[in-house]
Amino acid sequence: MSKTKSKAIQPRWRTDFRIPATLPDVKVVRTNFLVNFAAVALLVGATFLLAQRELRISQYEKSIDNLNSRIAASASENRENLRLNREFIAAARRIEEVQAFYQNPFVVHQLIAELALTRPQNIIFREVSFTQAAPAATARRGRGGAAAARGPRLPTYRMEIRGDVRELEILNDFKNVLEEFPFATEGYGLSISESVQQRNQAGIFPYSIEVVLAPES
Repeated sequence: MSKTKSKAIQPRWRTDFRIPATLPDVKVVRTNFLVNFAAVALLVGATFLLAQRELRISQYEKSIDNLNSRIAASASENRENLRLNREFIAAARRIEEVQAFYQNPFVVHQLIAELALTRPQNIIFREVSFTQAAPAATARRGRGGAAAARGPRLPTYRMEIRGDVRELEILNDFKNVLEEFPFATEGYGLSISESVQQRNQAGIFPYSIEVVLAPES
């Protein structure tokens, strides 16, 4: 019994002089440290992403500058190519016009001169126009009803003569002359139409005659 009581009243071997109220809060310090660490990590990550973005932008700008320099270097060459292309197109058109001129079944200025020589004396030419319609490619039916390609047809020529005449009989005589005139070679059909206005105050009839040379089908 005495041993038990002696152990109960035995004093502490190390005295605790700490004042708990003045000790720092360890939990608060640990929480602040974690918050600061997270903020620093976010800042470092954001800085890394921003730097990566700036690097990509810089690479894109360099690529754009390289492309612009290449475009500027080839601009003069492109302009020269465009100029040559325009000259080639113009030359090709002139060649086509020359070919079409030599492929005509008649010479236009010679035809007009011959018409002027054969016209009656009392008929007046005020205007003579000559146009050529481009040939159109058509399709024909082959064996079994299948469509077969057909080459381009000959062009169609139209000549219109405008003028004045005092007597309609003279105009009829001139129309007969046109019907007998050798306009074209083989392969063309001739059609002539006329239009006569009323006699004006000067006592003449304004007229218009159209001569059409169409390829025969």
